[in-house]
Formats: sequence, C-alpha cells, structure tokens
Amino acid sequence: MRVRLEYARTGLEVDLPDERVVRSLAYKNAEPLADPQASFGRRVGQSHRHATLAELARGARTLHRDLRYHAAGAQRNDPHALLAALEAAGIPRDKITILIATGLHRPNEGEELIELVGAEIATRYRVENHRGQESTSTPI
Repeated sequence: MRVRLEYARTGLEVDLPDERVVRSLAYKNAEPLADPQASFGRRVGQSHRHATLAELARGARTLHRDLRYHAAGAQRNDPHALLAALEAAGIPRDKITILIATGLHRPNEGEELIELVGAEIATRYRVENHRGQESTSTPI
C-alpha cells in the first residue's frame, strides 16, 4: 500500500506491506473558517473551566497553551490574538516565552524559525526551541 506521510514541507510517500496495514488515518474534511483571526480571537476570550485566558494569565507565573502549527501550505493558527490577550492581561512582552516543541528533532533557527512563527513574533518575543537531544538530566 502506498501511503503519503505528512513530513517536512512536501510530505513523504512510502510503500507499506498490505498485510501490515490495519487501516490508514486521514484528516477529516472541514470547511475553512471565513475569518480565522476573528474566530481565534473569540476563542481566546471564551471561558476555560470558568475563567478566560486573560483571567488565568493575570498573576500567573507560568501558563501553558498549546498552539499547534500545521504542515506547510495548510492554514496555521494565528498566535497574534493569543499574544494580545496575554499582554492585555498585564503580562509584559519580555515575560512571554514561546516554546517550539521539537521533540527529538533539531531546533528551528534563522529563516526556518521566521517561516514558522513569522518575522514580527520572532523579533518581538522570546522564542525558544525545545532541545530534546541536549538533556541535562542524569540517565537512570
């Protein structure tokens, strides 16, 4: 069975033995949002377990929010509304860190990082890569 994997910018086609494939997964078709930024902005302001993002962020030392980026060519979530909500909650820009969760992959740096988060965010915010290959913990 020939399968296309979402890998890098262009994908990767591989041949798998038919007897090993239980089933293949596929993305669910969904209508694109008419105004993605407005929709995301509304979601940021919505309650999360009885508190809005601004309420959760106000006075917090750390706040984790999953903002997934999709394969190149697909529409990306726009983090501008999220960052604006954090700043509106009183969190100074220099206290906001964006973490790129690379797992065990190499870090995204230079032009690749700018492509991933955009030039405005790359220059105005602290953006760090998770560096799973550089563990500081002692192995068991």
